[in-house]
Amino acid sequence: MRDKFRILLGIETGETSIVSMLLTQSVFLGVFIGAYDISAYSLLLSTFDEKMMAYGYIISGFAGIILISFCIRFRKRVQISNFALINLIIVTLSTLLFWSALNFHPGNWIVFIVFAMAGPLNILTLFSFWAIVAKLYSANKKISGLADSGLVTGIALISFFIPELISFKLQTYNILLIGGLSLLISTFIQRAISVQIRLNKSGINEKLVKPASESFSSAFRKNKLYRFLGLYATFSVLVAYVILYSFMTITRKHFPVAEEMAGFLGLFTGSMMLLTEFVKRIIIPHYIRFFGIRGCLIISPVLVALVAFFGIIAGVSLGYTESANGYLIFFFLLAFNTLLSKSMKDSVETPSFKVIYNSLQSNIKTEIQNGIFYSVNEVGVLLSGILLSVFGFLSFIKIIHFSFLLLILVLVWIFIALRLYKEFRKSLIKSVERADEALLSDKNLFFFDGFRNRFTGQLFFRTNYFDLIIGDYDVLNSIRNEWYFRELIDFALSKNDLNLVSVLKTISINADLDERIRQQSDEAIEILQNISTSFNFSKSHDLN
Repeated sequence: MRDKFRILLGIETGETSIVSMLLTQSVFLGVFIGAYDISAYSLLLSTFDEKMMAYGYIISGFAGIILISFCIRFRKRVQISNFALINLIIVTLSTLLFWSALNFHPGNWIVFIVFAMAGPLNILTLFSFWAIVAKLYSANKKISGLADSGLVTGIALISFFIPELISFKLQTYNILLIGGLSLLISTFIQRAISVQIRLNKSGINEKLVKPASESFSSAFRKNKLYRFLGLYATFSVLVAYVILYSFMTITRKHFPVAEEMAGFLGLFTGSMMLLTEFVKRIIIPHYIRFFGIRGCLIISPVLVALVAFFGIIAGVSLGYTESANGYLIFFFLLAFNTLLSKSMKDSVETPSFKVIYNSLQSNIKTEIQNGIFYSVNEVGVLLSGILLSVFGFLSFIKIIHFSFLLLILVLVWIFIALRLYKEFRKSLIKSVERADEALLSDKNLFFFDGFRNRFTGQLFFRTNYFDLIIGDYDVLNSIRNEWYFRELIDFALSKNDLNLVSVLKTISINADLDERIRQQSDEAIEILQNISTSFNFSKSHDLN
């Protein structure tokens, strides 16, 4: 059984224990994240009005920026397993301390601190977890995917379990205890992982992180692609928090008691996690194959804009106050937009960014990825808090006006998405034209599963054409981009290129390729051979 598990995941002998512990740990970390977020929002909105959310975002953003800067520097000085263990100990102690304060010395200021620290504690947790997964198994997509699913599973489990706990009169602050205990278990697992890494003789490399060729801030200033990546991520966070703020404002009116809100948020969050996993596993692989990166970058803002537009129409025409006929419609559209923005961010935007990251040079890739995922995210949280605080401070601003603000932000976001794709395309073309060895030597750029769109397939065929006609067929055994083979077949037929007949024969007998591709290759071979026969017959006839 262990051998089948090892073969399925593509890991070496002796690594099964580490992988099993990492996947188990991911579920417990998900339980912590779900429990902490639900309890923090429920406690805050049952104690304060929605304006305190915006103030909490400001403090959370500031604390997150400082914390992530410290983590990145500290990470370079210690081994990855020790770094992860220290982080989890800090987060565990902080969570249990917050629970103790809420339980034995409750106060409004403690509730606010618990809410404001949700983001920074999540950063510490996820940064350490993904750092160790990336360091040990960066090339193994199956393990990364399962770890991500483990986090989603943990969040979904605790989310659906919370309404049941509430029915047994569990106090909301005790949900925080569940998260803390789950994190404590994760810490023990991390300790076991650290010991196993030291005992493992399979060659796992746990050296300190090598310094990048340049810092994220320096690369951000010099490179347009990185700037638009940062802007896209920033507006993604801005839009998500404006939607969440509007949704929680109305939710607070329906569920003024902390336990009632926790039960509702549990069901809502669990449903959101299920939708996220469904979209990620079932819809996105097909969507990215047919629409490519550009389609993935613009789908989120376009859908959010449509829902926001219908929400504005419903609110203006039917009303958005509790006594209005359109109130339930307006609330439903806000809830749906919240569900949509979160699920699309995790299932579409994150995989799209991973595709773009894989086109970057290895000496700056990790720096850019961490900068976007953590630093830029916290800048977005900070800006969201400032923007929402300003809007909330103005007395004439009503809930409907946040939908107008959302629509404006989304339109800018769409423009940034199109510019990001343009810069990504330009960067990709330049890299191929220069035949940058750092990018092409490890095949990550074109053999990454996310790169199955038409543009990449066509571009790589044009780059690879001369290798094929001189008999270098190595690429045919590695690439699985359907558009690459389509472009090859179409080019051979449109140009009547008899030099590609032997290439097509190689494709037609490759059992690892899709049956449809092999059949099209056979048909193309027959057409080209008929053309060759006709040409030879015509030539001999002319000579006679």
